[in-house]
Amino acid sequence: MRVLYFHQHFTTPKDNGGTRSYELAKKLIEKGHKVTMVCGKTVELDLPIKKYETISKGNIDGINVIQINLSYSNKDGLFKRAIGFLKFAFNGIKIINKEKFDLVFATSTPLTAGIPALWMKIFNKKSKTFIFEVRDLWP
Repeated sequence: MRVLYFHQHFTTPKDNGGTRSYELAKKLIEKGHKVTMVCGKTVELDLPIKKYETISKGNIDGINVIQINLSYSNKDGLFKRAIGFLKFAFNGIKIINKEKFDLVFATSTPLTAGIPALWMKIFNKKSKTFIFEVRDLWP
């Protein structure tokens, strides 16, 4: 199965932050699934392929990664962070319309990480499974 996984704040064990999405993706790969992680630029993942100025691609420990190059900091104000979350969602919609997948998995934070999959279900009428894991209710 091809899993398209949205987590704006994806990190690996080499980075600071939670690695729940990394670990889940690794387990899915162990079970024979292909995982593509769509994330923001919370950390510099050093991906080798720059497809566009706003998107980098690469592979980290068997996980295909599409990084939307939107910087984010907890030091940013509420408005700037909210705009960043919406930009991630908008770029995620573009990605979800291009990628091939069988299942979409989205995890918060932020809650807007689920918007691309909701867009797919409502407007594209694709009969794909969508799982939304709510881990944090911010904003």
